[in-house]
Amino acid sequence: MQAPNYWADSNWNDPDLPVTGISWWEARAYAAFVGKTLPTEAQWEYAAGLGGRTYPWGDAGPTHEHANFAPGCEPQELRRRGTPVEGLPLNFAASGCRDMAGNVGEWCLDNASNNYEWDRGDPDPLFTTREDDPHVLRGGSGLHDEDALRCASRDYYAPTLRDNITGLRCVVWPLEAPDEDN
Repeated sequence: MQAPNYWADSNWNDPDLPVTGISWWEARAYAAFVGKTLPTEAQWEYAAGLGGRTYPWGDAGPTHEHANFAPGCEPQELRRRGTPVEGLPLNFAASGCRDMAGNVGEWCLDNASNNYEWDRGDPDPLFTTREDDPHVLRGGSGLHDEDALRCASRDYYAPTLRDNITGLRCVVWPLEAPDEDN
């Protein structure tokens, strides 16, 4: 592996397209390389919907002016391509993030969990087991249907998956508040 899958594919490699065809480990390594990290699942969901929207853009159902997705999971073409991040002006979350639904799913730090019994009310919970267990992918992709575009929708895959549904979004952890005694 010298580059992400689809690196030489003109349908996926353009300066305005999201990077795709990367594993969870590659996404995490890139984020660390640029001094950032992958979001927790809770951070991703909050940035997408600010805790109350159905979709990043609001509650209106998706159209192809909102997102790159496949109604009924039936892509119009088998040789689909990515959409430039700025290409869908209606796919704009209240947080200011763009392209959080459709196009490519985004790896999160969390491992997949069947339930949330482990969550004790932390404002930013993180579920981890082992790195080689499945990890959460949020946002849907161009091969997913309308349901996968919802802010609360989640999927999970083996961290080795390098497909045109996998991408990344980096976050910066906030700096700690200064000590008031100093």
